[in-house]
Amino acid sequence: MTEQDADPPEKSLEHLRTRAEAGDAEMQNTLGFMYAKGFDIPQDYTEAVRWYRKAAEQGNALGQSNLGVMYRDGRGVAQDHVEAVRWYRLAADQGDGDRSRQPIRGAAAPLLGTEFR
Repeated sequence: MTEQDADPPEKSLEHLRTRAEAGDAEMQNTLGFMYAKGFDIPQDYTEAVRWYRKAAEQGNALGQSNLGVMYRDGRGVAQDHVEAVRWYRLAADQGDGDRSRQPIRGAAAPLLGTEFR
C-alpha cells in the first residue's frame, strides 16, 4: 500500500477515537456504531453502549436513540424497555422523532400489552 492509498488522517480510526475521547459527541456516537456493527473493529456491544452513552449524556440525539435500541434489544446491557423508551423520548424531544418513533412502538408494546400507536 502506498502513502496515497492510506486513509487521510481525519478519517482514520485513531483520529476518530482521539476525537471521541476528547468529548466529541458525534464521534462518540460514530464509534459506538462501529462497535455495534463490527465495522472496521471487532463487534463489541458493551463498548458500543459505552460510546453511545457518552454521546447520549451530552445530548446527542442519535446517541440517545441508538442507546435506546441497545436497551430495547438487550445488547451490551440488560434488556430494559422502560430505559429504552426514556432514551427514545429524549431523542424525540430534540426533533429526532422520525428515528425514534418506530423503536418506541416496539419497546412500549410489552409495557402496554398492545402495539403502541
